[in-house]
Amino acid sequence: MPAASVTYTSARLQDRPVLFKMLLCARLNFLTPLTSPAGSLVVARDARSGAPIGGAKLGRMDATTYQLSSVVVDEPWRGKGVGKNLIRRALELAPADATVFLTTLEDRQALYNPFAFEVCDPTNDQVPANIQLEMVLGLALFSTTNLIVMRRN
Repeated sequence: MPAASVTYTSARLQDRPVLFKMLLCARLNFLTPLTSPAGSLVVARDARSGAPIGGAKLGRMDATTYQLSSVVVDEPWRGKGVGKNLIRRALELAPADATVFLTTLEDRQALYNPFAFEVCDPTNDQVPANIQLEMVLGLALFSTTNLIVMRRN
């Protein structure tokens, strides 16, 4: 499925359950919608059917701090640039001088490197409290030690 058969839009109310199910199926952190701030949700759609095939959320924490979360792409569409386009489009919603944080699994770090994200210490006092909470909950519930926090200035 070529990237040309994908469109990108703001989320509709009916997209949220579909994207939440994708997060669960991909075994991604489904707690993020509970801990991340309200924000804008960018949705990738199959241009033919209009069905959601992925999404990414950018939440505003304060005037210059944002959180990128819930980046997910449906299995058949992975590896086709959809995830990178979702990230790029979500980041375009933040001011140029914004600091953006995210949590991810260590083996997914490479997806964010082209966007100037770097791993940071989650116990650093500059890491927002909700990001630290997400790390604690993720570690407690999923018994995984490969969660990381990334930051882009």
